[in-house]
Amino acid sequence: MANIAIFFDAENISAAHVTSILSEVKNHGSIVIQRAYADWSIENTKPWKSLLSRQPITAIQQFHNGEQQAVDKTIIMDAIQIASERADIDTFCIVASDKGYAPLALRLRELGKKVLGIGEEKKAKADSILVNACNDFKYIERLRNIDDALLSELAEVPAHEDSDMNKFTLSTLLSLAYDSSPKTEEGYVSLTNIAKSIKSFKPDFSYSDYGYRTCKQLLEAFADEYDMEHDDKTPPNYMVIRKESASSDSMLEGVVVRIIGNYGFIKTDDGKDYFFWKGNLRKEFSTVKIRKGMKVRFESVREPDYVAESTKERNGKAENVEIVSGAEVPESE
Repeated sequence: MANIAIFFDAENISAAHVTSILSEVKNHGSIVIQRAYADWSIENTKPWKSLLSRQPITAIQQFHNGEQQAVDKTIIMDAIQIASERADIDTFCIVASDKGYAPLALRLRELGKKVLGIGEEKKAKADSILVNACNDFKYIERLRNIDDALLSELAEVPAHEDSDMNKFTLSTLLSLAYDSSPKTEEGYVSLTNIAKSIKSFKPDFSYSDYGYRTCKQLLEAFADEYDMEHDDKTPPNYMVIRKESASSDSMLEGVVVRIIGNYGFIKTDDGKDYFFWKGNLRKEFSTVKIRKGMKVRFESVREPDYVAESTKERNGKAENVEIVSGAEVPESE
């Protein structure tokens, strides 16, 4: 597995994207160094400073001193120094859209390092020299949207084995872990990597707090969402794949009737009950605050089962949720 150093130009990348970026980078290896650079005395870094109180990212101060590219130069110098001194760091991630980082990417590659770039699509495509200088470049707008506030909420739900909200939370955590783990061409993820991803999102996670002994037991409890296979080795290697969506051909519609934190509960026009969490909103609605009374359209990935023992199974599960009315709905592109 690659060891990765990640460098954020915090003056040019929104703090709102950081959790999604880190989730993507973890697909490429283990993050060993993560730094964010800015003149932290300026006003527009306030969202970053709030984020840094929750994320283990080292903040590097660089006053401008009348020089517009001061932050860029500091990142370049630090990255080259680390590349020269740390043979164990084999991948460098540059989070920026500025073409001024292209020489850094080229120099790192000359030093035998792999370079992953992540930036805003419009800015990066305006002058593609940085994109072309990297081994791989990801556009922020195409990453899976992961709200840092939702991850904070995972830590706030009490761990009670019989809690229905707890089960909703575990389903969310498993979904994030699965999406953030390296996959085979067929979409399989090793059970070991899912366990690592869970820990990366929630370092204090303990299976026993939720009534399980192992990650395998946890996945077995969500057999309606994931299939698990193993080889014939001793001990066996387990591989996990998300079950294909059981959604119908048409979208369903309903009204949000209840809110618990970042979870919403929908009553459809024909009286069926579904739940979703904010991460299930379509990307164009990700900044909209969920409210009671909102009219929504969604895909059903699991039908309600009204004879099930717990609310988790009784409620159906909704994904790709669109807000139809009841909020300021973003205009279609």
